[in-house]
Order: sequence, then C-alpha cells, then structure tokens
Amino acid sequence: MSTLQTKRFVKHRHIFIEVVCWLFAYVLFSFYLTQRLGNLAYAVSISTSAFLFFTAIVYTYSLWLYPRYYHKNRKLLFALIALLFLAVMSFPRLLTELVFFKTVFSGNTFFSAGRSHLSYIITTNSLALLIAILLKGAKEAALLRSKQAELENRQLLTELKLLKAQLHPHFLFNALNNIYYEVYKESPKGALLIEKLSDMMRFFLHITSKERIDLRHEVEFIRNYVMLEQIRFDDSLQISFTAEETASANIPPMLLVPLVENVFKHGIDKLEGSNQIELELKTDNGFIIFKTKNRLHLHNASNENSTGLDNLRERLNILFPTNYSLTTESINGYYYSVLKIPAA
Repeated sequence: MSTLQTKRFVKHRHIFIEVVCWLFAYVLFSFYLTQRLGNLAYAVSISTSAFLFFTAIVYTYSLWLYPRYYHKNRKLLFALIALLFLAVMSFPRLLTELVFFKTVFSGNTFFSAGRSHLSYIITTNSLALLIAILLKGAKEAALLRSKQAELENRQLLTELKLLKAQLHPHFLFNALNNIYYEVYKESPKGALLIEKLSDMMRFFLHITSKERIDLRHEVEFIRNYVMLEQIRFDDSLQISFTAEETASANIPPMLLVPLVENVFKHGIDKLEGSNQIELELKTDNGFIIFKTKNRLHLHNASNENSTGLDNLRERLNILFPTNYSLTTESINGYYYSVLKIPAA
C-alpha cells in the first residue's frame, strides 16, 4: 500500500469512527429521553434538534472557525470570536425549537421562550463547543505526533543512505592519502583538490549521526565545494563567498548546501564565458540568513531546480514549521534566493 493510499485509509477510518460515535450517542440520548418522557416521537424530535445543532457547532469550529481565526499571538480575540459564534448559534436553535415543536405537537411541549429553555440551549451548545475544542486539540496533537514520526523515519532513512554510501571509509581515505602523496610530486594543485575532496567525505561521515552541527562545519564544506567547482570553470566563473560565522550557531546538516547546488547547476552557462555567483552568510537577531545571487541565462530563465528546492522546503516545514522563510526571485537579469532560519 502506497503512502497516499495509507493516508486515505486512515482518513476514511477516522470518519467512520466519528460517524459511529455520533450515531451511538444519538441513539443513547433518544432512548434516555423516551424513558423520561414516555413519547418516542417527541424524544426523537428533541434528540434530532439537539444533535443537528450540536454537530454543526463541533464541525463549524473544527473546519472553519479554528483554521481561519486561531492565532497563537491573538488567543484572546479568538476566544471572543468563539463566544460570539456560540451566541449566534443559540438564537436560531431557540427559534427553531419553539416554532417546530409548537407546530408539530400542537403546543404540547415544555419548550418555551423562558429561562429553562434558554439555559438548556446554552448548556448543550457550550458542551458542544467544549467537545469541539477537545476534538480539535486531539487531532492537532495526533498530527504533530505523525509529523514527528515521519521526521524520525526520514532521518533514519537519510542516515541509512549515508552509511550505505560510505563504502568502507577507512579504505577510501587511505587510498586518497596514497594518491595525494603521489600526485603532490607532479601537481600540487591536483593534490590540493584531492585534499578538499577528502575533507568533504569526512564531513559526510561526521554528520551521519548528528541532528545538528556547528555552522562553521557547514561553511567549510561549502568553501570546499565552491573551490572544486571553481577549478572546473577557471576564469569564466567569478565567485564571491562572504561568511559571518558564529561559533555558537548550530543548524541541521546539509541545510544550506541545496541552494549552493542550485546555483551551480542552473546558474552557470559554460558557453557564455561570464558567470557571476555571490554567496553571503550572516546572523541577525537570532537568525541565520543565507543569500545567493547569480546571473540569469537565456536558456534557463527560471534558474530554479524545482525538485531540489521543493525537497528543501519540505524539510524546512518539518524542522521549523512556522519559523523560517525561503524566498526566490528574478530581478534585472539576476536570480536571488534568501533563506532565513533560527540559530540554535
């Protein structure tokens, strides 16, 4: 069963369980009223009216009121809106029960415009709102647990992929060291490239078991990456990388690299012979800000690796659900991207 099919199955199962619970409560309440009032039709009418407004309050709150008006920094306003919503729902119910029951049962009903009827409506509607709040809270908690479990699973898969990619690292490092000393005799520049590649491989090994790494390690990896790319293009590529590194800053590994990869993959034209790339990293008020800039080329007006950036956004949504920003735009022949994440 695919992931999409699994989610649909879980969703349909939850709907089925909710419907069964509502039907059970409705039957139980109707049975109770029948025993108290001795009139099945009257008891079912009262139950039907109560449950129609009851479920209307529950699902209007869950599906419309909460998603649209709830904000963590405006809880008082949301509470006032919820109370106003409760009052608005009470009046049509009061009128419906007065008109309906007096018409159907020829006035033989205890429902009236008096205090007892109004208290009954306010009490049951308040209970409905309370249940709506509890149900929504339970769903939000379940969704959060699901996202955390998904993140843990993805982290395990990532670590597994990295471990599979190591391929006996000690053997590889020993081989690279031997190649380094041999190459150094003939070409110090080539030996330097081997050294940088070795450092990048050590970085991958270092992050396999890390949830967060020092920002300086990520910057060092990017510098090595940039140096290796610079060799490929010689003088046709102008690169500027400025980094304001903070020793206390920690980030999830490989979070900045996708933007750098995007620049080199889509922001360079080998035929044009004039390529400009600017990378800037800084910290500001507890946030890390990483900017990239490169020229746009006619064959690639968007300059955006949609798959890579979509994957990055998905990861950011899991790591920093509401506390990050990632913007991309094209202005006057240049492509810009700006990533802003909290510095732990």
